[in-house]
Amino acid sequence: MQCDIEKYFARVDHSVLMERLSRKVGDLRMLRLLQSLLAHGAEGPSRGMPIGNLTSQLFANVYLDALDHFAKEELRVRHYLRYMDDFLLLAGDRREARTLLAEVKEFLREQLRLKLNRRRIVLAPLCEPCDFLGYVQFGDERTRVRRRSVRRLWRRLPALAQGLASGRVSYAQARCCISSWFGLAKHADALQLSRAIFSVRDVANIGKRLLVREMSFATRP
Repeated sequence: MQCDIEKYFARVDHSVLMERLSRKVGDLRMLRLLQSLLAHGAEGPSRGMPIGNLTSQLFANVYLDALDHFAKEELRVRHYLRYMDDFLLLAGDRREARTLLAEVKEFLREQLRLKLNRRRIVLAPLCEPCDFLGYVQFGDERTRVRRRSVRRLWRRLPALAQGLASGRVSYAQARCCISSWFGLAKHADALQLSRAIFSVRDVANIGKRLLVREMSFATRP
């Protein structure tokens, strides 16, 4: 069962979050500071957090910590994984998954004032591909980079090359951008994919040089 929260950052309830923060933070001055950070850039009255704030990432994890405890301690789900508002859990069969889904929906609504994104709920057997956190996991243990990430890189490379040629983009910036792809790709079976991309589109041969480095790391014992 794979889910995510609908408009999560925009719907975090300040009163619920502050109550949970007060369990961890005993200093009243710090709590007032945290409350002022929440109020700054809020999406609505006492609701929402600015996505760009570094504190928002921390607040988002604190808020859904309650869901983690509910899944593990109340529902007794053995295999459970969450990153921010994306989470998945394994059930014995589809009937059990539907029961767990109903329990999770009720908990989110009553305790955290949130709801699931209906379009992102997936109930599927383990043998089917699982698109999660930027990667697609296959039942035979293969891992692929999500297609959307590949398309984004493919479209970005020509613009990056033009920026480097015109001086709007420095060599260091271009290298950093392409290195980020390899940081993503190294966690997947994407060596041949990277080779295919940079043999056709590259920026000052940066991709090919980094590809040679990645290949040397891959062949090390």
